[in-house]
Amino acid sequence: MKSKMCLIVTVGIILIGLFSQILIQTCTAESAKLSITSTTYKVSKTTVIGGRAYVFYNISIVMHNAGAEISQNTTLYFIDDEGIPAYRENMFAPGEYKEFTFNEWPLTGTGEHQINISYYPTDQNVLATGDNSGISTFNVSSDGSTPSQKSTPGFEIIVLLSAIVLISLIKRKRRK
Repeated sequence: MKSKMCLIVTVGIILIGLFSQILIQTCTAESAKLSITSTTYKVSKTTVIGGRAYVFYNISIVMHNAGAEISQNTTLYFIDDEGIPAYRENMFAPGEYKEFTFNEWPLTGTGEHQINISYYPTDQNVLATGDNSGISTFNVSSDGSTPSQKSTPGFEIIVLLSAIVLISLIKRKRRK
C-alpha cells in the first residue's frame, strides 16, 4: 500500500512538472520581434538630364523576425530626402529574414542622401510596440562609398577615464 502511494505521488509530481513546463513555455513564447538587420546600396548609374545629375541606386533593406510567432502584416515605409515615398507589405514567419529592394531609385544630385525607413503594423487597429515597429535612417553616397559612421557620443571620455585609472593603478602598484 505504501509503495503504491509513493508511485502515485511520484507519477503525480512528474505529470505536474511536465504540465507546468508546457504552461511556462506557452506563456513565455515570444511574440514577433521585427528589426531591420541591414541596409545596403549600390550606385547603378548616373545620368545628366537638363544640366542636373541624377544618381540611380539599388537599395536593399533586410528585416528579421527574431520572435517565436508569425508577425502581423507589416508595412515597410521608405522615404528619401527628396520626400519620395515607397511602401512594401509583408508578414514574417518566426526566424525569417526578408529582403526588400528598391531598384533604380533616382536621387537628384551627387553627394550623400539620407534615407528614412520605418515599419509598423499595416492594420491600424494593432497597437504599435517596440517589437512590431521601428524607425531607422541611413545615408547613400553617389561615389558608392560607405558614409562615415559617427562615434557614440561620450565614448572617448570613457576610454580616457579608463586610461587614467589604469595608469594610476600601475603607479600605485609600483610604489608598494
